[in-house]
Amino acid sequence: MTDTRTEPNIPIDRDNAGNIVCVLVDPFEVGDCQMNAGAQVNLNLVDPNAGTVIVTWDADVFTRHSQAFFGDQWHQSFNFKTRHGTSVAQVGGLDSPSMNNDNEVKHAHQERTISVDQDLFDAIRTVDWTGEC
Repeated sequence: MTDTRTEPNIPIDRDNAGNIVCVLVDPFEVGDCQMNAGAQVNLNLVDPNAGTVIVTWDADVFTRHSQAFFGDQWHQSFNFKTRHGTSVAQVGGLDSPSMNNDNEVKHAHQERTISVDQDLFDAIRTVDWTGEC
């Protein structure tokens, strides 16, 4: 059975280049699985004219009770929003490695390329983190 949970409205920071950094400050639990504090998602605007953005998710995850025969897997998605809650961009399908052993931490690193209008990119203020495991 798969559980799903959302941590809404996690605030973002910007690096010196104006790219978005959003860090999870508390552990995020979904069912028997956990993503550790310190996980982060970055949005790097690599081509403002075309709106090309690279989304990078890095996290340490584990399960307390792996599923027989096939293990568990963390599935992550993000909704990037303005300060008023308007969705600017969404990305999903970010999966951790398979977690076959109880309490064994696995590092997830996934990248996706998306398009975001430069004006809307600059309006992003919060991120909804949705995990499924």
